[in-house]
Amino acid sequence: MVEYYFDNFFLNHILELLASLAGSYYLLKTVEINKLIRIFVYFLWVTFFIDVLGFYSVYAYFEDYKLFSSIKNTPFERNVWLFNSFKIISFSVYSIIFISRLKKSILRNTLLGLLAFYTGSAIINLVVSEVFFENVSSYTYIFGTILIVLCIISWYFQLLTSDDIINFYRNIFFYISVGALIWHLIVTPIFIFNKYFATVNPAFVELHNIILKLANIIMYLTFSMGFWFCSSRSSKLKPKG
Repeated sequence: MVEYYFDNFFLNHILELLASLAGSYYLLKTVEINKLIRIFVYFLWVTFFIDVLGFYSVYAYFEDYKLFSSIKNTPFERNVWLFNSFKIISFSVYSIIFISRLKKSILRNTLLGLLAFYTGSAIINLVVSEVFFENVSSYTYIFGTILIVLCIISWYFQLLTSDDIINFYRNIFFYISVGALIWHLIVTPIFIFNKYFATVNPAFVELHNIILKLANIIMYLTFSMGFWFCSSRSSKLKPKG
């Protein structure tokens, strides 16, 4: 089990912990903190603990359910239900961060409406379909990714048409947007096709793991470097844009 953990989970947990610690460092070093950044740092910590908690299914399997005998042969034997639930929260957090940065009320309200629809429909999809305990929800990933892309692109357009573009590299939201955008565009396709190929194609499983590790490295290191750079170069001013 130890070898399996280090091969498949250790790197991701370390990257998440690094980003969470970097975010906490940013909060400590910055005098005037945007509340959205504070929320995002808390979100990173929650993400880390959820991922660690999700390891229960792997631990139970390798220990032959000696400690978790109550979940054996139940829907909770796998951890899919946990991540299907949390992923809706994750997509919503990323979306609301960039929606809140938009200055045009019409665009902001439109995206808020889409977010509300997405959240409600994604929950309903998990309830009425059999995917909740069985596999990753394609609906959650596809429409969640579309929503995040719309929110980030809208913010990019606002940034490009304002004076804030001059100092974009000092804006912590820029680093969050880059990491989140790259991760979701890379990872979403492999999660969509995962349920079709994972059980019959070991090569796809290996490709899935490689792509996921690469995406995690890019995203969490981007977050970490952004927190470090902005905490040391932002002159302790609240980010604009």
